[in-house]
Amino acid sequence: MTLLNFVRLQALCTILLIVGCSSSAQTGDQDISNTVTEPGLAESDWTETLTPVSRANEKMVGGTRARSGEWPYLGTIRGTTSRQTTHFCGATMISPHWALTAAHCVPDLYKDANGDISRPSFGRLDLVMGVSDLSKTDTKNIFKIVEVVVPPDYRASNDAPTLSDFRGPKSDIALVRFDGTWNGPVARLSNGAGSDPDQYFGRGFVAGFGLEYASSSIVPFIYTRSGRDGYAGSQYMQHAMVPMKSPYACSATFSGMAYDPSDQICAGFDDGGIDSCQGDSGGPMAALDEKGRAYQVGVVSFGFGCAEAGWPGVYTRISNHVAWVLSHVPDAKFVSANPETAISVSQDSLLAIYSLFDQSKDNIQITTIPAGTISVGQEMRISVTSKIGGRLWVLDKGADGTITPIYPNRFIDARDTLVSPRQTVLIPDESYQHKFRFTANLSNPSVSSEKNEIFAIVLPPSVELIGDSMPEMNKTIGVRAQSTDYALRLQKQIISASRTSSDLENWSSGRAQYEIIK
Repeated sequence: MTLLNFVRLQALCTILLIVGCSSSAQTGDQDISNTVTEPGLAESDWTETLTPVSRANEKMVGGTRARSGEWPYLGTIRGTTSRQTTHFCGATMISPHWALTAAHCVPDLYKDANGDISRPSFGRLDLVMGVSDLSKTDTKNIFKIVEVVVPPDYRASNDAPTLSDFRGPKSDIALVRFDGTWNGPVARLSNGAGSDPDQYFGRGFVAGFGLEYASSSIVPFIYTRSGRDGYAGSQYMQHAMVPMKSPYACSATFSGMAYDPSDQICAGFDDGGIDSCQGDSGGPMAALDEKGRAYQVGVVSFGFGCAEAGWPGVYTRISNHVAWVLSHVPDAKFVSANPETAISVSQDSLLAIYSLFDQSKDNIQITTIPAGTISVGQEMRISVTSKIGGRLWVLDKGADGTITPIYPNRFIDARDTLVSPRQTVLIPDESYQHKFRFTANLSNPSVSSEKNEIFAIVLPPSVELIGDSMPEMNKTIGVRAQSTDYALRLQKQIISASRTSSDLENWSSGRAQYEIIK
């Protein structure tokens, strides 16, 4: 990133005040054993999940437009003056009377002549909830903000003239109390570091009314009920999926910028293209548990530009502020989640990935046990040995063309798939063999034999094995994901890793055929 882009980012935040550029930090993990409200939360009370969404459209810098009823606990903070109304940050409802946002969204507040909480240049502050199209805002969607609470150790980012001088802010999280009662859904919040899926290279789902293009500016719209002018990064709610980086990778990327992995999460594709942006600050980054239920793990904090290659977005880690949130909002709903860890890609994407490695380097040795020929009903195991270290992925291609991921699986976490050079992996191994078995079957019972194929790849550790679509929400039918999008991103990441590493080979692959007979 050039100095020019860094200066442009600071100017956008200072002049337009559509902020997406601050961060947080806090030291250490909190002891929350006596502060969690989870025991009172019934299993049936946590069912919300997310909707399918294409990652091809250039919205929310790479996302797509959300439909009415999606992200039901997400809203925006707006300011109103005598001349205009401007939406400048996101927020999520966490109780009938409180919302969660970023601290940098609510600086320098004061009470105006009417006693209303206001922000310089923006005017009186309100929270808008329950709309996916801001022009359709009605009086029932508007909640007057009456109190804002910021952590005592919050520190804003510095106004650095160069990127090397930049230091991220600290404790970039805030609570907003509003007049009236919110009767809609509230977000479930991550209860601890064990619920945060960045350790698994997990998926993050972000949403907001921020800028739709990295080079765009705020847009005008007309409130249909009042005819008044409104301004926002986007008139419509946008959402997208971004892969989370590991705490180690985030610390390396933001080295020297006061990045604190105990209090921050970073997420984004290595080649950019998808990201939250100005105006999304304060909004949610959600994750899914192993049952597909959504819960919020982060608050949109800061980034350098939007969707820039090599610069993931930074999010405040909610699990590091559990005790502080509960001290002000005791009815906030924190959950101890088991994050999803399975690799999730569509069949079309699996086929595209399979084709991507069609020219096999044959530097992975694969054998089946029994070797070569397996009878119908017979159990089988697979032995895989790679010449290089990295992240292992093993697929099975059936005679009918169906491709099935078999490693990692529900017994092997994504974070446990790193292998050393010459290490042999047995699938299933002794730790889960009694729970997970391969039994040979014919896809076409009318034939006497079929030839299948095992395909294995080892990728650089930095390459994310992330699904190419958001999962189902409210049993609705979503937009079909682009079938080759993930495979193309995977290819770009491998090429990029090959150019930046001293290793002659940064990935390896291998294939082995086996026959199933009656």
